Amino acid sequence: LDIDLVVEGDGIAFAEKAAEELGIRVKVHRRFGTAVLVFSKDLHVDVASSRSEYYTKPGALPTVERSSLRQDLFRRDFTINAMAACLDPGCYGRLMDPFGGLGDLKRRTVRAMHALSFIEDPTRILRAARFEERYGFSMDAHTRQLAGRAITMGVLDEVSGARVRDELYDILAEKDPALVFARLGQLGAAEVLLPHGVSPDAAHHAVSSAQSAFTSESSRFSRTPARRAVLVAAIGGLATAVDCDRWITHLRMAKEHADAARVLAMRGAVIRRTLADRRGMRDSRLRHLLFALTDEALLALWATSDHGMRVRIDHYIDDVIRVVPAVSGADLIALGATPGEGFSAILARALDDRLDGRVVGREAELANLRRLAVRVGLIPSGKDSV
Repeated sequence: LDIDLVVEGDGIAFAEKAAEELGIRVKVHRRFGTAVLVFSKDLHVDVASSRSEYYTKPGALPTVERSSLRQDLFRRDFTINAMAACLDPGCYGRLMDPFGGLGDLKRRTVRAMHALSFIEDPTRILRAARFEERYGFSMDAHTRQLAGRAITMGVLDEVSGARVRDELYDILAEKDPALVFARLGQLGAAEVLLPHGVSPDAAHHAVSSAQSAFTSESSRFSRTPARRAVLVAAIGGLATAVDCDRWITHLRMAKEHADAARVLAMRGAVIRRTLADRRGMRDSRLRHLLFALTDEALLALWATSDHGMRVRIDHYIDDVIRVVPAVSGADLIALGATPGEGFSAILARALDDRLDGRVVGREAELANLRRLAVRVGLIPSGKDSV
């Protein structure tokens, strides 16, 4: 629940006085002329002075000036967001709706505030599609026309990568983000959110599959994969490694959201070709093929693969990664090996032999570990400390 208070006057002074009277904390952002009243961990109230905005160019952040409440409402994105309830004693509870927002709310209509709305802030196009799908609303004919003109003018290309990223994250947080991508594809506005070479239709299907997979398959992992990272990986994995990296860099994605997409874009094509090979595949090869993928990348891969590939990924998730070797680095030390870089390679080879059934049981694994250590010179032939 978002609660916003608008003060015709000094909003920061009001917030500081309110915090003092109520005995609560206040966070002040003087640069923006706003403050936050902190009632509890889960209840914050934003306070701002009524203000107007103007834009120096399409897609830029606005310059803000003090204004009346009516002007403050006029700067909003859509009429359904341009209403306020009076809290003054003389008009308490009265709805202030100078632009017909309540009527549009009843008609389930998304209506732009004015003809230049999408020119001033092109991200409103993305928000309009999100509201349409979230609430089951529709843009009125004039708003659709304004959006179409703005898209044709290329105003979305003027928006900074960081702002596009924020809008992408908001879309991915929706209950069914694939519907938003489908709607933006219809409008011709989806490309700004996607890596070069990824079509809106492909993104729609990938996100839809990834969302379904997240809902049905997440419990199979030792920790629940991060939903946003899964969806980002599903999109990024459709691109080439170069185009995915440019997309991540342009949108300035956080590492935790970018890693899964990056590894899937780099290795996805090879992985899919290998998984599609219907000839037998040893478990050790399957492990080497998929081991570098994060859980999020693995789930995105599963979501965007066919049935045959999913069977092999299922086997990896349910069986291969659960195999624990009966030998360890402690056994190598007991054999007389000096700890070093060679340990990891020897233990990985020992695990491969265990996975492929070449050795079964603790004694057999230990004997195999000794042979491997001798072969690479970690211990001399004949050394037997275990």
